[in-house]
Amino acid sequence: MGVDGSIEPIDESKLARCANGDEMEGVKFPKDTLAYKFQSNPENLSENEMREAIVAAFRVWTSVTTIGFLEVSRGEEADVTFDFSTITQTDDGMGPKVVQTINSGNGKIIVFNSDTKWINATPEENSTKTFDLRFAALHAIGHELGFDHSPYSRSVMYPIFLQKRSSLNYEQRDLDEFDVENAKKFYGSMYETVEE
Repeated sequence: MGVDGSIEPIDESKLARCANGDEMEGVKFPKDTLAYKFQSNPENLSENEMREAIVAAFRVWTSVTTIGFLEVSRGEEADVTFDFSTITQTDDGMGPKVVQTINSGNGKIIVFNSDTKWINATPEENSTKTFDLRFAALHAIGHELGFDHSPYSRSVMYPIFLQKRSSLNYEQRDLDEFDVENAKKFYGSMYETVEE
């Protein structure tokens, strides 16, 4: 709030964001099942807490796509590997980059910035110094399914991470109408009704 009690506009250029470019070429995921694995976990979350947050994000996407998700062991090949390591920050006038996707010879690596304090947020969470891993994973998995950044701030694919808070409590975000419409375009058979 401003000194006079007015609500000041949010300067989005200072907010955390996805490091992936805004102009990507959304391509539908080519397989029926996306295999994933975990390379590491953040210092402040246990492996179980990390897994719980990311699996919860996968569950949201399974409600609107026909893609299945399968965890494989670290030694196996995967379409996506989740890793926590430092993301190089650039002096581009934009906020800190907290998640990015890297292409590797054996699939893609979703990197969550290890310099960020990740949490598995609950409605009671009220810290502005932490980031919800479930929401960041929801966004990053969306990219793997072919969804580009959205111009709509309510979309989980919006590149700026606007963590909604009500009375300083965290509000868990899910797919917006824009996200569901995109899912229908890419994975329409999920929504087709069978005529008898």
